[in-house]
Amino acid sequence: MKKDIGGVPYDQNLFKSIRSEFPALRGLEERGIVLCDGAAGSQMHQSAIQAMVESASRRNSNVGGSFSFSSDNLDAFTHARRTMGAFLNCKEEEVVFGSSATALNFHMSRSIGRTLGRGDNVVVTCLDHAANVGPWETMAAEAGAELRRIKVRHQDCALDMDSVRSCIDSRTRLVACSAASNLVGVIPQVQEVVSMARAHGALSYVDAVHLAPHALIDVRQLGCDFLVCSPYKFFGPHLALLFLREGLARSLPAYKIRPATDDLPSFSNCQGSRWEMGTQNYEGIAGAAAAVSYIASLSGRQREEKERSRGTQEPPSEGLSLLRASLRDSYSLISQHESLLSDRFLSGVRSIPAVKVHGPTADQHGRTPTFAISMTGADGQPIPPHVLCESLVEDGIWCSSGNFYALDLTETLGLEEGGGVVRVSFLHYNVLEDVDRVLRSLDKISKRRSAKARTQ
Repeated sequence: MKKDIGGVPYDQNLFKSIRSEFPALRGLEERGIVLCDGAAGSQMHQSAIQAMVESASRRNSNVGGSFSFSSDNLDAFTHARRTMGAFLNCKEEEVVFGSSATALNFHMSRSIGRTLGRGDNVVVTCLDHAANVGPWETMAAEAGAELRRIKVRHQDCALDMDSVRSCIDSRTRLVACSAASNLVGVIPQVQEVVSMARAHGALSYVDAVHLAPHALIDVRQLGCDFLVCSPYKFFGPHLALLFLREGLARSLPAYKIRPATDDLPSFSNCQGSRWEMGTQNYEGIAGAAAAVSYIASLSGRQREEKERSRGTQEPPSEGLSLLRASLRDSYSLISQHESLLSDRFLSGVRSIPAVKVHGPTADQHGRTPTFAISMTGADGQPIPPHVLCESLVEDGIWCSSGNFYALDLTETLGLEEGGGVVRVSFLHYNVLEDVDRVLRSLDKISKRRSAKARTQ
């Protein structure tokens, strides 16, 4: 299937061909294995692995020295920060690197907490990963502020907008909201939440960890004050990055040691940041930048194929100034591909009555290809998620079960006591054949359990 998206032709064959560029995926298909655990973390692209190896083997030095290892590392660090600025659509000095989203959120909560007082309130949602709840819960308790929780609609796990409106008021100081649910895949009304927070003078903190591999992030369009994501979810290494709006980056109190800079990063100060503690994970940061470049390359490959078919070839584009445009086109391709995966799964699972999908089931464009499922046995009782998961894994479907740190959501849906859900989650290196294999396995397990029950 080929279709033009913004002038870039979509072709499913592109997403089949790139699988060989992920070393961990090689050989899985021949072994009859489908890896559908992308929401827990993506596999690394070979370019990200190579970038990390080059960093560690050719310039394993701190910045600030007067010798080539150090200056080369500073050049790479500067390039990586600029790349991440293009990825988020922000200034490079608004990018903060950290070890994990959870760590960055707790780091920021200490500083934001110093601006709170009694009578203030902090708003979180029942949809979010605990990383975007726990830090603010602790912060509110320490400041004597009230913590409020936005409810979700049970039928599709979207945010209850009446609850949003009742939670946010003139004493709200921070609103924390997910850009996409890591448990059920729903993409909530985050733009409306951010706008409402701004209208009441509150800061907005967006968790885009799950969204990042699936859709283009644009902090300017979103209008948020903070946004966090993790490269290990979008084909890079275990690392995290934070968008911190420049005015806040300069004005909020930063917890740091006395010799550390009190400035924002720039080439002239060796990329020192008042928000980054200690020596940075330079090899991880290099890998993260390479992962972004890989995503951007997808649209270029499709353009080259289109030009070859027409007998024309445009000169290659150079520089970071065009990286954002390439990312926009690449994510359009990814979105089209993943919509096909979602549609195939949702259509197929309807023919397996024993399987229930939690979250949106009608409109695949309001979700990522991440599915929280439950299965009932012949007796009408739910099969424990870990038992269903083990059956799938034994059949070559590599997935996981549990609450995936979305504890408020599994409790809200009444799923926590039973062990949560089985999560099947696809990324752009999955193909329609993978979805079909998962569906066949679910159908087989469902029929096998029904047959077993009839013989007992």
